[in-house]
Amino acid sequence: TYWKKLNYELDFVQDYPSTTVMQRYCIPKDTGLLEQLSATMTSGMNAVMLKGSSVLSSWLAIVIAAVFAVLLSYVYIFIVDKLAALLIYILLGISTILPILAGILFLYAGFFEDISQQMESHFGSNTTAPYLPTLINKEADIGIGLALLLVGVIIAIIACCLRNSISLVIAT
Repeated sequence: TYWKKLNYELDFVQDYPSTTVMQRYCIPKDTGLLEQLSATMTSGMNAVMLKGSSVLSSWLAIVIAAVFAVLLSYVYIFIVDKLAALLIYILLGISTILPILAGILFLYAGFFEDISQQMESHFGSNTTAPYLPTLINKEADIGIGLALLLVGVIIAIIACCLRNSISLVIAT
Protein backbone atom coordinates (compact mmCIF):
# COMPACT_ATOMS: atom_id res chain seq x y z
CA THR A 1 0.00 0.00 0.00
CA TYR A 2 0.96 3.54 -0.58
CA TRP A 3 0.36 6.26 2.02
CA LYS A 4 0.83 9.95 1.52
CA LYS A 5 0.35 12.45 4.29
CA LEU A 6 -1.06 15.83 3.26
CA ASN A 7 -1.18 18.87 5.48
CA TYR A 8 -3.59 21.68 4.62
CA GLU A 9 -3.22 25.12 6.04
CA LEU A 10 -6.45 27.09 5.81
CA ASP A 11 -6.15 30.82 5.88
CA PHE A 12 -8.31 33.78 4.85
CA VAL A 13 -7.44 34.92 1.35
CA GLN A 14 -9.31 37.82 -0.17
CA ASP A 15 -9.63 37.32 -3.91
CA TYR A 16 -11.00 40.74 -4.72
CA PRO A 17 -12.00 43.80 -2.74
CA SER A 18 -15.62 43.48 -1.67
CA THR A 19 -18.31 45.05 0.49
CA THR A 20 -20.42 43.10 2.96
CA VAL A 21 -24.14 43.54 2.40
CA MET A 22 -26.67 42.63 5.12
CA GLN A 23 -23.94 40.64 6.88
CA ARG A 24 -24.66 37.88 4.40
CA TYR A 25 -23.30 38.67 0.95
CA CYS A 26 -19.99 39.92 -0.35
CA ILE A 27 -20.48 42.26 -3.27
CA PRO A 28 -17.40 43.12 -5.36
CA LYS A 29 -16.30 46.73 -5.47
CA ASP A 30 -14.95 46.38 -9.01
CA THR A 31 -17.63 47.42 -11.52
CA GLY A 32 -16.68 44.72 -14.03
CA LEU A 33 -17.07 41.95 -11.46
CA LEU A 34 -20.27 43.54 -10.18
CA GLU A 35 -21.78 43.49 -13.68
CA GLN A 36 -20.88 39.80 -14.04
CA LEU A 37 -22.47 39.04 -10.68
CA SER A 38 -25.61 41.02 -11.55
CA ALA A 39 -25.99 39.14 -14.83
CA THR A 40 -25.66 35.83 -13.00
CA MET A 41 -28.09 36.70 -10.20
CA THR A 42 -30.93 38.14 -12.29
CA SER A 43 -31.86 35.01 -14.23
CA GLY A 44 -31.69 31.28 -13.98
CA MET A 45 -31.43 29.06 -10.96
CA ASN A 46 -29.12 31.46 -9.11
CA ALA A 47 -31.85 34.09 -9.11
CA VAL A 48 -34.43 31.56 -7.89
CA MET A 49 -32.16 30.44 -5.06
CA LEU A 50 -31.32 34.03 -4.06
CA LYS A 51 -34.99 35.05 -3.98
CA GLY A 52 -35.98 31.85 -2.22
CA SER A 53 -33.44 32.41 0.52
CA SER A 54 -34.75 35.95 0.93
CA VAL A 55 -38.28 34.63 1.44
CA LEU A 56 -37.13 32.07 3.96
CA SER A 57 -35.16 34.63 5.92
CA SER A 58 -38.14 36.99 6.12
CA TRP A 59 -40.64 34.51 7.50
CA LEU A 60 -41.61 36.77 10.40
CA ALA A 61 -42.71 39.60 8.10
CA ILE A 62 -44.73 37.14 5.99
CA VAL A 63 -46.48 35.71 9.07
CA ILE A 64 -47.28 39.21 10.37
CA ALA A 65 -48.65 40.23 6.96
CA ALA A 66 -50.82 37.09 6.81
CA VAL A 67 -52.25 37.70 10.29
CA PHE A 68 -52.87 41.35 9.42
CA ALA A 69 -54.63 40.33 6.19
CA VAL A 70 -56.93 37.93 8.05
CA LEU A 71 -57.76 40.60 10.64
CA LEU A 72 -58.48 43.18 7.92
CA SER A 73 -60.73 40.74 6.10
CA TYR A 74 -62.82 40.25 9.26
CA VAL A 75 -63.00 44.02 9.74
CA TYR A 76 -64.10 44.39 6.12
CA ILE A 77 -66.81 41.76 6.53
CA PHE A 78 -68.04 43.49 9.70
CA ILE A 79 -68.14 46.91 7.99
CA VAL A 80 -69.95 45.54 4.94
CA ASP A 81 -72.47 43.82 7.22
CA LYS A 82 -73.20 47.00 9.17
CA LEU A 83 -72.92 49.59 6.39
CA ALA A 84 -74.09 47.68 3.32
CA ALA A 85 -76.99 50.02 2.60
CA LEU A 86 -74.86 53.14 2.87
CA LEU A 87 -72.17 51.60 0.68
CA ILE A 88 -74.63 50.54 -2.02
CA TYR A 89 -76.38 53.91 -2.10
CA ILE A 90 -73.09 55.81 -2.24
CA LEU A 91 -71.87 53.64 -5.13
CA LEU A 92 -75.19 54.06 -6.96
CA GLY A 93 -74.92 57.81 -6.54
CA ILE A 94 -71.34 57.86 -7.79
CA SER A 95 -72.18 55.65 -10.76
CA THR A 96 -75.00 58.04 -11.66
CA ILE A 97 -73.26 61.37 -11.03
CA LEU A 98 -69.87 60.65 -12.64
CA PRO A 99 -71.19 59.91 -16.17
CA ILE A 100 -73.48 62.93 -15.98
CA LEU A 101 -70.62 65.23 -14.91
CA ALA A 102 -68.31 63.80 -17.58
CA GLY A 103 -71.09 64.26 -20.17
CA ILE A 104 -71.51 67.89 -19.14
CA LEU A 105 -67.75 68.39 -19.44
CA PHE A 106 -67.68 66.92 -22.94
CA LEU A 107 -70.72 68.95 -24.01
CA TYR A 108 -69.18 72.13 -22.64
CA ALA A 109 -65.96 71.38 -24.53
CA GLY A 110 -67.93 70.70 -27.71
CA PHE A 111 -70.03 73.87 -27.50
CA PHE A 112 -67.33 76.17 -26.06
CA GLU A 113 -66.54 77.92 -29.33
CA ASP A 114 -70.21 78.68 -29.88
CA ILE A 115 -70.55 79.99 -26.31
CA SER A 116 -67.44 82.15 -26.57
CA GLN A 117 -68.59 83.59 -29.93
CA GLN A 118 -72.04 84.40 -28.50
CA MET A 119 -70.55 86.05 -25.41
CA GLU A 120 -68.13 88.04 -27.50
CA SER A 121 -70.87 89.25 -29.85
CA HIS A 122 -73.30 90.16 -27.01
CA PHE A 123 -70.95 91.29 -24.25
CA GLY A 124 -67.79 92.23 -26.17
CA SER A 125 -65.68 89.72 -24.23
CA ASN A 126 -65.59 86.02 -23.45
CA THR A 127 -63.83 86.30 -20.10
CA THR A 128 -66.81 85.07 -18.08
CA ALA A 129 -66.65 81.55 -19.54
CA PRO A 130 -63.67 79.45 -18.49
CA TYR A 131 -61.59 78.22 -21.41
CA LEU A 132 -61.82 74.50 -22.14
CA PRO A 133 -60.58 73.36 -25.54
CA THR A 134 -62.25 70.48 -27.31
CA LEU A 135 -61.00 67.17 -26.05
CA ILE A 136 -61.16 65.20 -29.32
CA ASN A 137 -63.06 67.19 -31.93
CA LYS A 138 -66.28 69.12 -31.70
CA GLU A 139 -68.61 66.43 -33.06
CA ALA A 140 -66.98 63.63 -31.07
CA ASP A 141 -67.12 65.70 -27.88
CA ILE A 142 -70.84 66.33 -28.35
CA GLY A 143 -71.51 62.65 -29.16
CA ILE A 144 -69.52 61.37 -26.19
CA GLY A 145 -71.14 63.96 -23.93
CA LEU A 146 -74.65 62.95 -24.96
CA ALA A 147 -73.79 59.25 -24.58
CA LEU A 148 -72.41 59.80 -21.08
CA LEU A 149 -75.47 61.83 -20.08
CA LEU A 150 -77.67 59.03 -21.38
CA VAL A 151 -75.70 56.40 -19.41
CA GLY A 152 -76.01 58.43 -16.20
CA VAL A 153 -79.75 58.92 -16.69
CA ILE A 154 -80.27 55.21 -17.51
CA ILE A 155 -78.40 54.18 -14.36
CA ALA A 156 -80.54 56.57 -12.31
CA ILE A 157 -83.77 55.22 -13.85
CA ILE A 158 -82.72 51.61 -13.28
CA ALA A 159 -81.79 52.38 -9.67
CA CYS A 160 -85.16 54.07 -9.10
CA CYS A 161 -87.07 51.21 -10.71
CA LEU A 162 -85.22 48.60 -8.69
CA ARG A 163 -85.23 50.45 -5.35
CA ASN A 164 -87.59 47.89 -3.78
CA SER A 165 -85.35 45.02 -4.86
CA ILE A 166 -82.27 46.87 -3.63
CA SER A 167 -83.94 47.50 -0.27
CA LEU A 168 -84.92 43.85 -0.04
CA VAL A 169 -81.38 42.66 -0.77
CA ILE A 170 -79.88 45.10 1.72
CA ALA A 171 -82.31 44.06 4.44
CA THR A 172 -81.38 40.37 4.18
